[in-house]
Amino acid sequence: MLITLASPFILAGLVYLLLWLPPVQQKIKNIALSEVIKRTHNRIEIRELSFRPFNYIRLSGIYVEDLRGDTLVYVENLSARFDLWRLKDKQLIINSIQLNDFVAKVAGDSANADFNFQFLIDAFASDTPDTTSFVMQWQISDIQLKNGRLHYDMLDKPVSEDGLLDVNHIKINNLALKTELDNAGDIWNIRLKQFSCSEQKGLQIEQINAIFDTNGKLSISKLQADYKNRISLKINAYMDNYMQWQTSPLYVDLTEVRADTLLPTSTRLSGRLQGDLSDLSADIQAESDCGNLHLKGRGGYNFTNETAHFDASVRASDFDLKALLNDAVFGSTSFQLHAKGSVSAGKPNLTAEAHIDRFDYQNYVYQQVDAQAVYRGETIELHLNSQDENIPLVLDLTANTSKKTPSVQLNVDLQGVCIEALHLLSDTHNLLIVGKMHINVSGFNP
Repeated sequence: MLITLASPFILAGLVYLLLWLPPVQQKIKNIALSEVIKRTHNRIEIRELSFRPFNYIRLSGIYVEDLRGDTLVYVENLSARFDLWRLKDKQLIINSIQLNDFVAKVAGDSANADFNFQFLIDAFASDTPDTTSFVMQWQISDIQLKNGRLHYDMLDKPVSEDGLLDVNHIKINNLALKTELDNAGDIWNIRLKQFSCSEQKGLQIEQINAIFDTNGKLSISKLQADYKNRISLKINAYMDNYMQWQTSPLYVDLTEVRADTLLPTSTRLSGRLQGDLSDLSADIQAESDCGNLHLKGRGGYNFTNETAHFDASVRASDFDLKALLNDAVFGSTSFQLHAKGSVSAGKPNLTAEAHIDRFDYQNYVYQQVDAQAVYRGETIELHLNSQDENIPLVLDLTANTSKKTPSVQLNVDLQGVCIEALHLLSDTHNLLIVGKMHINVSGFNP
């Protein structure tokens, strides 16, 4: 009776003892590699395989090539928890995995082509099981990554040399990740508990907490990042389908964005973005020691026909230009600016309207100035109408920037400009300028 009850424990002990034997470990490694390579048809190497109490397998020196013979993944140390009892059924079921000191190189020939790891997904896609061979299955509930490097390259895109983040060629270092996974049928739900890394161009992701699934839904409860110690952000966001990110609805809440590059003083942004990348609405408030700006509008980029559009307005009240430009000749300004337009095939079609309530310059306060501008193809138009009591004028400018037929037309109507009040010139007592000016120049090439 006692022997019968103890048999499972005795069997387990014998199995553990066998797994610790180097010849057995080598045999298991060879069988596993052989079965995997039969599916993937690429080069895979493992320097060492060993088992540790209890139900843990450790691999070191893992090398995986892509189908072109380039490095896809190298892992110095991998630990995984597995189901010991399923080994007798020729099944290795992995429950959790931890990677230390690894590099992964992801590449694609173009945005519409498969990545270089697609053959692995295809190789292990669900199919009719082969009960005669050794089978490795993944039933992972948690993943941990430490000290990783990730290279991402879109091979048909040139490498940017401007020092800014190159979205087509990314090199990530110090990658750390901790996730929990569960599945409901064919859908996997992933809870990202920790994610941090640094990118070679200066981007540092300090923390991401998110939940997403393999259907494409993404919810970010916290994203904290920094770029070259000049821009930092804290946001939360939602995307309906990240696998179709170019057209998927999304929502971004700018909890706190600080930028030390926009203005001489630190600038704090808050607000929200909503829509999709082809038509995104924005409502953003910028606060700084110079004053506040409010931007509201919409815009987007159509990836199919490669066109961009925008329609936005900016408001400022008592904004301190003296502090912004570090120049005492300026003072405060208050204005409203509305701009809209599109760019297609590199050709702009832009219009803008501005109303200046106040603009301080040389100790004079300019008031009630309206301006309209148009930039369409090779034509530029500007209309200026000042109702300021000391500089009443109307200005119209039309310019053609064509290399073959360049031209400029300028009409100015000065309705009594008081030079003395504007503090532009000295010794201009009671000087008042009234008159009209017309200039028409064509055929020149500066």
